[in-house]
Amino acid sequence: MPHGNAAKRFLDAGEEPTKTLTPLKGYEKKDLTSLEESVKSIEVPIHDRDAMVWAAKRNSHNPSDGLSSDESASICLYTMEWPDGYDSFYTLLNKKLRSGERKCLKSWFSYLKLFLTALYKLPSIKKIIWRGIRGNVSDQYNKDYIWWGVSSCTTTVDGVENFIGCTGERTLFMIECFNGKAIKSHSAYQDENEILLIPGTYLTVLEKWSSSDNLHIIHLKEENPPYQLLKSPFVASLAIVDVSSSKKPESSKLTRPKSQAAPVPFHEIKKVSTNMERTIRRTVEHGIQKVNDMEKDEALALMCEQCDHEKQELIELDYLFSSYHDRVKYFEQTNKQLKHTLNQLRSKYSFDSDKYKSEYKPKLNNLRKTTHLATVEEAIVEIRVKRAEFDLIYYKKLVDDLNQWTNQDKLKINSLQSTIDENQREFKHVQHLIAVSMSDIEKYHNEMKRFYEQISCLLNELDQERMARIKIENEKQTFKEQISFLSAIHEQEMNDLKNVSSSNFDINSITFYKNELPRAIREIRKDFEIRSLSQRLELEEYYKIKTDEIIQQEQQQENNQLINQDDDNQLKISINETEKELLDLQQDYKNYFQQMSELESKLETVKR
Repeated sequence: MPHGNAAKRFLDAGEEPTKTLTPLKGYEKKDLTSLEESVKSIEVPIHDRDAMVWAAKRNSHNPSDGLSSDESASICLYTMEWPDGYDSFYTLLNKKLRSGERKCLKSWFSYLKLFLTALYKLPSIKKIIWRGIRGNVSDQYNKDYIWWGVSSCTTTVDGVENFIGCTGERTLFMIECFNGKAIKSHSAYQDENEILLIPGTYLTVLEKWSSSDNLHIIHLKEENPPYQLLKSPFVASLAIVDVSSSKKPESSKLTRPKSQAAPVPFHEIKKVSTNMERTIRRTVEHGIQKVNDMEKDEALALMCEQCDHEKQELIELDYLFSSYHDRVKYFEQTNKQLKHTLNQLRSKYSFDSDKYKSEYKPKLNNLRKTTHLATVEEAIVEIRVKRAEFDLIYYKKLVDDLNQWTNQDKLKINSLQSTIDENQREFKHVQHLIAVSMSDIEKYHNEMKRFYEQISCLLNELDQERMARIKIENEKQTFKEQISFLSAIHEQEMNDLKNVSSSNFDINSITFYKNELPRAIREIRKDFEIRSLSQRLELEEYYKIKTDEIIQQEQQQENNQLINQDDDNQLKISINETEKELLDLQQDYKNYFQQMSELESKLETVKR
């Protein structure tokens, strides 16, 4: 299973360009260097580069598959993960490989030389491998496709499903490869069965199909491209002796080996011949340049030295050709022995292989084709079985969740039911209180009405009594004034009588008293009426204030009654809402129960 962010390199197929890029070449001309030297030329900033290279070299002391320590470390460095917030080495490399600007890739040539040399040395694997991506890219894969980056794949479907997930849109690539490279022994994560496809892998689309759970499967097959998309890293690179040196090689006394020497492969001979041609060309060019720049004697000495080097290379070439000749003789002798043995077997068993070969070849081809189709169908069935197992687990989880939700809903329903019962009891209690309050209010209204009538009667009686008292007081005051006036008149008359008796009586004074008495009485009455009116107005104002106070008390009681009615209405609304929630929960419970029944039936169907 991929570790942490390591899954990113298994999921980057969506970053492949849809357009065809120019072939990758030029890196093969670089010389093989150490890993430290190969990454120094990279222009892209790499976080903590030297420390990561050191760690990769530490993990590649004793590499397998015939790789050198630097070659194995180049693969290890490619698979290593950088800390969060920094791009890993494989991310930076694949970004450049997938870029249309090949000039930006030149600084990576030394590393590519080392890395691809290591991959080419690994044995090629021919089998079905898997790769995935989140999302649906089926529309991009119609006839063929080129993966320009280094493509990380796995050998099992489970390895892909672990990081693309089992839900949502996702695409699964089933790839028939013949040039995959198993890097498990050289990876930073050796518990992963990672298979690499080299840059420029040409793939043809065989089939596409989709499942009902948003899983899209694309069947691809690796094939040789119409044109070479990636140059091989192997170029003839024998060491060239520096012709400017005055020292002669120690192997100048090399003699021709015996025929028992180990045979040399033909491709090594081809490398030497190519190298020899380059050496001669460089020697001639260098010699001509030296003749122009040096003295004649020095030039002749240099040419002699170059001839000695050429003789040495010719001796080595003769050794290689003799080894090849001995190897050819060995194979010829072995071939004769095998033919002789085959003839003996044919004569002994009368067996004609060509006859049976032609007879069974079509059947054998059909069997191979059937086997291949069976392998593909097996992979598809494996995917479907995995999907069915996942669906079974998913449905079981749904059923468990529904049961849990049902139990929770039952608890909620019981809680709501108890709340509703309590609210109903409170509602009945409030209704009882309202009824009691209404009866009390009615009683208070009747009493208030009776009190108001009594007060009105008492006020009327009080007014009548006060008016009577005022009238009596007025009459008393009038009588007092009349008495006072009459007393004054009587005194005046007595004085007048006294004056008459003394002969000082004035007739005009008698006339004055006769005229002034009625006028004085009228003024007294007028003043009494004014005072009586003022007292009556004050009394009416007092009664009016008292009446307003009584009316305000009645209005306050009516407002309190309205407030109680509002509380009753609010309580009724709350009870109605609670009853509505209860009905909704009961409906949800019915729906959940129905869904659980449907899922149980589906589960039974899946089990069957």
